[in-house]
Amino acid sequence: MGLSASLSAQSLTIAPGDSGVCDVTVRNTGAVVDSFAIGIVGDVAEWSAAEPTALNVYPGETGTCRITFRPPKSAKARAGVTPFGVRINSTEDPQSSRVEEGAIEVLPHDEVTAELVPHVSAGRRSARFDVAVDNHGNRPMDVELFAQDGTAALRFNLAHPVATVEPGTTRLIRLQVRPKKGFLRGKDKTSPFTVTVQPAGLAAIETQGSMVQQPLLPGWLIPAVAALAAVAVAAVAFWFTILKPTVKSTAKAEAQQQISSAAASSSSASSSAASAAAAAVAAAASSNAAGANGGAKPTPSATPGTAPSASAAATPSPGAKPPAPSPSVTPKPPPAPVAFRLQTNAAPGSSDLAKPDATILGKPLQVSDILFQNPNGDSGTLKVLRQPAGGGPAITLDTEGLANFRDFDFHLIQSWNFAAGDTLEVSVSCANQPVAPNPAKACSAAVTFSGLSG
Repeated sequence: MGLSASLSAQSLTIAPGDSGVCDVTVRNTGAVVDSFAIGIVGDVAEWSAAEPTALNVYPGETGTCRITFRPPKSAKARAGVTPFGVRINSTEDPQSSRVEEGAIEVLPHDEVTAELVPHVSAGRRSARFDVAVDNHGNRPMDVELFAQDGTAALRFNLAHPVATVEPGTTRLIRLQVRPKKGFLRGKDKTSPFTVTVQPAGLAAIETQGSMVQQPLLPGWLIPAVAALAAVAVAAVAFWFTILKPTVKSTAKAEAQQQISSAAASSSSASSSAASAAAAAVAAAASSNAAGANGGAKPTPSATPGTAPSASAAATPSPGAKPPAPSPSVTPKPPPAPVAFRLQTNAAPGSSDLAKPDATILGKPLQVSDILFQNPNGDSGTLKVLRQPAGGGPAITLDTEGLANFRDFDFHLIQSWNFAAGDTLEVSVSCANQPVAPNPAKACSAAVTFSGLSG
């Protein structure tokens, strides 16, 4: 028993999107009828097929199988020479199975697309964008990037003006846009610009974007300052027109009452002293009269009293208690800066909910800046929610489509405030679709929050 095999062509050159064929001839060198299974091995197996996949060959005769190669216009068929093998397995004599080898040269295929993410970004001093360059070809592509605006009002800073993008991948290149002149207040100003991506040997790709320049002074600042000034003026007027006259009249009345009380005490003391003096004179006169009538010693009828001193009348009551000292108050510590990241992992067609850990929950939270991240370009919907501490339905604070961004940050003009016990949540509904032959992948978007806690 045994077999022999040969290929009609040891090498083929095929352009992506086209097809090429190669015949394999199998001879049965055994003594019985044998069945031979035909299979393709190597990187080309994904885009090649054998017809038929099995040959029934009589002893001494041959059978032919045709191999068709169809390299796709994608990174799955890399440009260059790719070896392959045709495996022939004998049913009757497995030990005599063999592999015939050949090679396929796939011609280059270049296809590049570019997109600015997000298309519009706002900021007072700068705005950040990402240039997403996708290489749909089958070989590495060198690209050159530059940005410009028609009014020359912006400055541009590209992280990588020249970059290499591998086949079948997306490269994000950070772009920072700064206005040449700022303004203190007024309406937002929108400045459009163009980013040009020049792939080597291909036509240039242009993508449009806009920076929304915000005033350096927030719109709420001037009304707030005016309101504070009005409150200060009202407080000063209230002091001079109402409080100060009232305090002055109260103090004057209290002083007058103290003076009247002291005068009354002094008058009472003088009256008592006069009464004592009169009693002494009367006693002396009575004594003299008794001596003249017989020398008998008179018995005093009364003992003169002692007049109270004026200072004793003015002495405060010994039972009066001093005012209690004010209790000391420990100042409340100020809120501390905090930053945390909520990562989601939602399977296709389902949702995932992410919450912060215990170090964030249970404290008041003030969110001022948000960074959205979608590095894999997933599709679906992302929501930022607030779950009240007392229960009830969650409140949706923001809704974003995953297809609209890869990586961008957002500064809140009005901060999001969460009371102690409220829960900040991030929900992602994944809508990724399968790309043959691969199944749909999970969504892995994330959000980073920063602000104050406590």
